[in-house]
Amino acid sequence: VGMTTTAVAKFSAVVNALEAEVVVVEEAAEVLESHLIVSLSPSTKHLILVGDHRQVRQSSTAHRLAKQFRLDVSMFSRLLNSEVEHAALSCQRRMRPEVSCLTSSLYPQQTEHASTPKSLPIRGVERPVYFVRHTKPESVTGELRSRGNVHEAKFLAALAAFLLRQGYAPSQITVLAPYCGQLLLLK
Repeated sequence: VGMTTTAVAKFSAVVNALEAEVVVVEEAAEVLESHLIVSLSPSTKHLILVGDHRQVRQSSTAHRLAKQFRLDVSMFSRLLNSEVEHAALSCQRRMRPEVSCLTSSLYPQQTEHASTPKSLPIRGVERPVYFVRHTKPESVTGELRSRGNVHEAKFLAALAAFLLRQGYAPSQITVLAPYCGQLLLLK
């Protein structure tokens, strides 16, 4: 059964009734410790945490309390900082070398799989990596209180349309957005 940590907390009685012996938490570095503990039951024998503590951190709505009591540190990060036995990927296959070199300072031991450098060039685009610089401000949008940037959303929509005209299928294009507000603007 797959569910969010919010659903686990809301339906904890149902989750406990499942008597799951194995709990797998994806993106564990983003999950608050309190949310993780709720997902455990007396029948839990194995807890598997999957994630990357060097990427996005979880956030707490009570910022002052989070700082005072270190609530902004996930159990995943606490365990890694305590040198609990763990396994880490050492070979990456997903990023082109021009992209993976941007993360090499975070992952100095990581190597490229032999198949990775053979990535095909992107049709209609000269280089595989661009940094776009502009001076258009972000805004905080709606009830979500989430950030968005209309200029960037329009730029990315135009880029996606350009890639479609180059013969790519919509399923071959992925746009990642760091905020819900930006995702809503993109849609």
